[in-house]
Amino acid sequence: MKKRILFIINPIAGVKRKDAIPAHIAACLNHDLYEHQIVYTERRGHATEIAEQAVRDGIDVVVVAGGDGSVNEVACALIGSDTVLGILPFGSGNGLARHLGYPM
Repeated sequence: MKKRILFIINPIAGVKRKDAIPAHIAACLNHDLYEHQIVYTERRGHATEIAEQAVRDGIDVVVVAGGDGSVNEVACALIGSDTVLGILPFGSGNGLARHLGYPM
């Protein structure tokens, strides 16, 4: 059975362009092992709503592309679940990702 990954992209986080993310995901993801979906946030709090629904839907991994605010929204929604959190640091500061040693 394929693992299900949901990518939540905050299109207004930071200054980096995010329009190439879907193509990078499609090129890099092993489609024999994973199925994925991409959702863009539309307003403050939307990432939380999307992540909460992902938990209810049994999504295996939620990857958030955004800044610390987006990561916080998603992480809070995943607390107490078995859903794994992934971070693509696309914010202006990316404090958490820097603290965790993520490459920038």
